[in-house]
Amino acid sequence: MSTPIYVVCDNPSRRVSVLLAEARKMLSDINKGGNGGTGRDAESAKKSLESILIDAQAVVDDQDDFVQRSSNVPDPKAQWTKILNEMIAATQTTDWAGLYASGQISFKLVPVMSSNTYEAGILAFMTSLVKPRRILEIGTFTGTMALAFAAAKSVEKVVTLEVEPFLEGWCRPFWKRAGEGLNEKIDMRVGDARKVIDEMGQKGEAPFDMELVARLL
Repeated sequence: MSTPIYVVCDNPSRRVSVLLAEARKMLSDINKGGNGGTGRDAESAKKSLESILIDAQAVVDDQDDFVQRSSNVPDPKAQWTKILNEMIAATQTTDWAGLYASGQISFKLVPVMSSNTYEAGILAFMTSLVKPRRILEIGTFTGTMALAFAAAKSVEKVVTLEVEPFLEGWCRPFWKRAGEGLNEKIDMRVGDARKVIDEMGQKGEAPFDMELVARLL
């Protein structure tokens, strides 16, 4: 039976970080012919390592479950929500590494860069409180958040900026199937965000009622 790792952590992310750091140290020791610092044979060390990884996964899974239970999840019956879920699934299954290797995209993209259902729900809820008419999003990626913003009743236009040209062709077919005129609300502009924003300022398109700068990872 593996020995539990007890450590005081102030948040789930810190707990996962500590567990993974311990796992890396143990794996390094095992690869060097040691016992992972467990004082036991290699087989026991491997079981201890597996236990650490299981604990780390449990922290992440429980955190996601809690956020989902505590969030305003989009109406599952709405057409746009069905499309949102399709987009999230397609984001996970698209071979981004292959697209980069073949030169079809210019940047290394990973699924975690996309907003998922509960993130979209939280921001959609915030949108319902602020009631913006015009929203600026910097970083479209696979377009899940742009769609959630467009679904808000108060929103008339979502300007979403993206540096990767490939993604407009990826997103637009989904948006078109969302119905309710949501595709027409989304104005996707491809290019360097700084230049595009400067151009919008010169044309008098700013300010916006709400802005979102998307995360990279």
